[in-house]
Amino acid sequence: MSEDAPEQRWPDWLTALLVLVAATLVAAPSIPGQFVWDDVILIEHNAALDELGSGWRSAWGDFFQQGDSGRSVSGFFRPVPTILNTLTVAAFGKSALAFHLGNLGIHLFTCLLGLALLRRLGWSAIGAAAGVALYALHPMQSESIAYISCRPDLCAAAGTVLALYAYDRYRMDGWTWGLPVALFAYLLALLSKEVAVGAILIIALLERSRYDDRRWPLLGVMALPLVIYGVCRLTLLTSAAHGRFDLTDQPVVALSLIGFYLSRVLWPSDPRAIYEHLTPQDSGLMTAVGIVALGALIWSLNRSDRQKHPPLLGLLWFLIFIGPVLHLVPFGTVAAERYLYLPLMGISASAGWIVSRGLDGDYGLRRATLALSISLLLILGVSTALRTGAWRTELTLWGEELSREPVHHSVYANLGTALMDEGRAPEAHAAYLKAWSASPGHGHTFRNLMRIESVQLPVSLRREFRSAALRPNVEADALLSWEKRLTTLGFPEMAVKVKQRAIVLQKRAKFRPPNSAP
Repeated sequence: MSEDAPEQRWPDWLTALLVLVAATLVAAPSIPGQFVWDDVILIEHNAALDELGSGWRSAWGDFFQQGDSGRSVSGFFRPVPTILNTLTVAAFGKSALAFHLGNLGIHLFTCLLGLALLRRLGWSAIGAAAGVALYALHPMQSESIAYISCRPDLCAAAGTVLALYAYDRYRMDGWTWGLPVALFAYLLALLSKEVAVGAILIIALLERSRYDDRRWPLLGVMALPLVIYGVCRLTLLTSAAHGRFDLTDQPVVALSLIGFYLSRVLWPSDPRAIYEHLTPQDSGLMTAVGIVALGALIWSLNRSDRQKHPPLLGLLWFLIFIGPVLHLVPFGTVAAERYLYLPLMGISASAGWIVSRGLDGDYGLRRATLALSISLLLILGVSTALRTGAWRTELTLWGEELSREPVHHSVYANLGTALMDEGRAPEAHAAYLKAWSASPGHGHTFRNLMRIESVQLPVSLRREFRSAALRPNVEADALLSWEKRLTTLGFPEMAVKVKQRAIVLQKRAKFRPPNSAP
């Protein structure tokens, strides 16, 4: 798991400084931004964060059931980010600037840890610098950098890399505090997001390939955070995530997602907040790429000299940490840019190793490698900076998403909500109509349309109508009874809309698959 390190060409502190400056520059456009999307319910309107006691209690429940969010059960267990949010509010209030700076700080800390870890594992100074620079500047990082609600991904990555760094120092240097720090960091990472579970597999690989005196019992010690995490989750979290796919479909979906994510890493076109929702029928090229990647993983694990092949190590890192979001265990969202935050470090490290090899070649190869690397990093950095800037406000975010095909119905719905917050009700209504057209019968869109259109009713009738029609599980029969009443009271246009949408809701409920989202 090492590289024949070439002569160091600049001090490590300069490497770290350059990476920190580059990472800060691409994040800068999002720093003055507002709370957007889930930030609003998880932070801005989350009363549970207003007091340390209530914030602590909410941290040990369902992540999306904090305060009075109105969100459905997610099955996500994220104590550390929630506690960190509570402490941020206690220190700075609900300041979007404070949260953005906090996330940037975690991101920079992870980049520094990544540099230190790669140097320990044998990367040259320039190889580590190139790898972490690619990690920091890659457009697929824009969501994790700019979106405050990606704090679980940031915390999980920081804890994971710190755990691996501390463990290696304990094993190679005999650092007394290395093992306790590794255990604590691993537990914090797991309590941030489940993606950190793969760290135990990386440690197993280190024991097998890096250390001469293999100490397999240490794996049992390092598994203690997993046990603690499992006990906490099973005893404190009563909700569970619901998957979208049948058990027989999940292997195909997993292979397709491997190919999908690799394609986004290697060709980062069209980074976006809303990814397309893959289905088992979307197999083909993406599935083939996933099969090839999995085959390369199996091949690399069986090679006795894999320590000399960091590119394969990078693929191994990628596949281990992308595994928890491949739907092999059920959860809701199919694909998201932020899921690449930790896995991307492996691919980036391998790319850095390749760059260092190119710079160790003859004069022509060095010039070509240097020119290509600088050009690529500049292009990626500019792209990432532009994308992070799109996260400044709800309007800029969803306006940007409208330019990317295909447009998911939730983009129109979220844009409508942003326009309503700005007091632009007619434009919001038009956006909700497009959301309804893209996904007829969607419950949230129906309620938003009814909320806007019911403004024409007298106040007393409007309240009565909304209390009946805006309930999450309103029955079509109840809505049809309102259609008759509205006709009688002299609101025929409203009555027709209620009837048409009630019929669509009824059909959607009848034909909805068991695991589909409402």
